[in-house]
Amino acid sequence: MSEKTNENDLSEIQLGEPIPNEFDYSLPLSELDKQLTEKYELLNSEKKGAVTPEWVMLGCALDLVDFAKENLDIELDFSEESLEKLQAVILMMRESYAEETPSDDIFATWVNMTAGLLGCIIINNLGGSWIDSNAGMSVIVNGTAAFITNQSVGVISGANPNENAATEIYDFLKKQSGISNTDES
Repeated sequence: MSEKTNENDLSEIQLGEPIPNEFDYSLPLSELDKQLTEKYELLNSEKKGAVTPEWVMLGCALDLVDFAKENLDIELDFSEESLEKLQAVILMMRESYAEETPSDDIFATWVNMTAGLLGCIIINNLGGSWIDSNAGMSVIVNGTAAFITNQSVGVISGANPNENAATEIYDFLKKQSGISNTDES
């Protein structure tokens, strides 16, 4: 089994171009799931085109929403309020990882589901888009990239001890974007 670490040299990160959003992340999750399914069905029937990274990450996010509801009795969505719940799910995965290292496939699924949901929460609330990099899928908001897949690897595996990484990434992007909390006085 391969070693799971969080040791990318940030000086060597190569970013791709931002991927234009094909989906409206503010729609109900059932509608997003329907649209994603329709795109996959069209792709399969026409046998041309390709799955985009956005499709993959949205699918992973929707998988985590379903998994958390069915297995953990946790309701997740793409709202800012779901950040704390996502953080709790990530910590459950970390505890499970510490007890018994999962297979590479299961670990990759956990990483992609958690990064997918964090990315969808960011895009829905702060704007931005997906961007591919040699550090994994990332999001970019107003020129600032967040390496969310890389962070998921570190937090779940325990290589990154920060238990609030998802919330801190979100808050950093929110601050960098100049978006203020409308609830603050």
